[in-house]
Amino acid sequence: MQHILMVDDDPFMGELAKGFLSGPETEVHGALSGEEAVRAMQSRRFDLVVTDIDMGKLDGLSLIRHIRSSATHASVPVLVVSGRKDLHAIDMARSLGASSFVSKPVNWRLLPYKVRELLTQTEARSVA
Repeated sequence: MQHILMVDDDPFMGELAKGFLSGPETEVHGALSGEEAVRAMQSRRFDLVVTDIDMGKLDGLSLIRHIRSSATHASVPVLVVSGRKDLHAIDMARSLGASSFVSKPVNWRLLPYKVRELLTQTEARSVA
C-alpha cells in the first residue's frame, strides 16, 4: 500500500485528491496546513507528499525544507500543486527539493499519471 499526503488549506482540494488518487494500492491522507502535515509525518512514513505553496504559518516551501531535512522523509518525492505560476515560486520550490510542479487549476484526469510517474521513479531509485 502506498501512502500519499495531500497538503492544502482548501479542504475541497483534499477531497478531490482522495477521489482521483485513491485506489486499491494507494491511500490518500489529508492535511489542511503545513503544521498538520508535519504532525502526520511524525506518525507515518509517506511515499509522496503533494503540497500547495500558499498556506498559513508553515507554507509549502517551508514544508519542503522540513521534509528535506528529515531523516525519515528526506528522499520522499514532493509534488507542488499551486496557483502560483511565477517562475520565482517554481524555481524556489525546485531549489528546495520539490520533485515536480503542477499549476492550478489542476487537470485531475492527468494528475494520477504524474503521481504514478513520481512513485515509479522513487521505486526504481530504491531498487538500484
